[in-house]
Amino acid sequence: ILLIPQRSIRNLVRLPAKGDAALAWMDNTAVLRDSSSLLPLVFLRQVLYPGRPFTPPESGQVVVVHGEHGPFGLVADDVMAIREIVVKPFG
Repeated sequence: ILLIPQRSIRNLVRLPAKGDAALAWMDNTAVLRDSSSLLPLVFLRQVLYPGRPFTPPESGQVVVVHGEHGPFGLVADDVMAIREIVVKPFG
């Protein structure tokens, strides 16, 4: 389970099917084309399990988040729920 602060989430979209023009590869990086820009994609399965062989998934969800250097998409197998949570520091 991965938690992302809701204020960091810009959008949630379904991963386009292979062969769809909206999904492209540039310099070994997957990008999602929208009407005005290219959104770099990060496959969570590849990041969380680096030693395992990786093939891009047939389906999934793209969580578009605000990054330090601009927006990017986190590709997850599924999004379980979107909830507002409160994090309180200890002490």
